[in-house]
Amino acid sequence: MTTTEINARKVELEKAMAEALKAVKKLTPATLEFDATYGEYLSAKASLAKIPDEIAKAKLAENADAIKGAATAVAEAIGQLVAGLKVAELVGEPIVNLRYIVAEDGAKVIFNPKITLRTKGPAEAKNGAAKAGRTVIIQPDGTELSVTKFVLAHATEAEKASKEYKYPHTQADTKPKFDAFCASHGLAGFEYKVPEVTETAAA
Repeated sequence: MTTTEINARKVELEKAMAEALKAVKKLTPATLEFDATYGEYLSAKASLAKIPDEIAKAKLAENADAIKGAATAVAEAIGQLVAGLKVAELVGEPIVNLRYIVAEDGAKVIFNPKITLRTKGPAEAKNGAAKAGRTVIIQPDGTELSVTKFVLAHATEAEKASKEYKYPHTQADTKPKFDAFCASHGLAGFEYKVPEVTETAAA
């Protein structure tokens, strides 16, 4: 729905709510007619409360279409400029990318800028247990487990069936929680390891 349609619906809901409230005041409480009319009032009120969110979402959708249209127009204009100025011939390669920068001394354009990709965290870990940026549990034999697998390996069946264990990793996803879990389950020799942050770059 568009913002215009939603605002029109808002007016209708406000009118329905006012009419239902006016009618319910004339009815005898605890009767079928009273309950039905009051139910209409509550329904309209609940729907009215959702209007702000609906309008916000509609505006985002409408803006998204406008932004997409603007982006298409800008891309076409840039394509025509690049072709007209024969930039590819000047640069010595096809123009596949460009960066537009607004600075204090004026706008700048970089043709085919070099892009550097960076990743954080170790790419691989011992026996594949730890992915980039993930905390792992080191077992006494030196092998690694994800926090979820560690919790499931040592939790009781009753614990696994409880609501608190719907997301097992939350039982040991911090050092204090890990220490408490080990203490309550009589575990020793386990290490809570948070990977160090590293950076690698590739052109």
